[in-house]
Amino acid sequence: MESSPIQQQLIRWYTNPIVADIREVRRLATHHHYLKKPARPHVLEVQKPGNRKPYPGSRELASYGEAAAGHLHRFDGLLAIIEDLLQA
Repeated sequence: MESSPIQQQLIRWYTNPIVADIREVRRLATHHHYLKKPARPHVLEVQKPGNRKPYPGSRELASYGEAAAGHLHRFDGLLAIIEDLLQA
């Protein structure tokens, strides 16, 4: 059976590498998992979790947070489509 367009969009959203990365980082989220770089002591980085398909973007805490928030924000568009389908 072929997936519907919304199912395909949800699969693409869920299989984005940052989703698994966020899950693992949340599981590991303790102070010592935010690494300080000796060359840049004012910069914190999110430690890489050991998942199969790591997030390829910046590990710098502010950049990583922006990427994670942006990805979660894109889910709003999918929810609107789902709501429209449910009301049809």
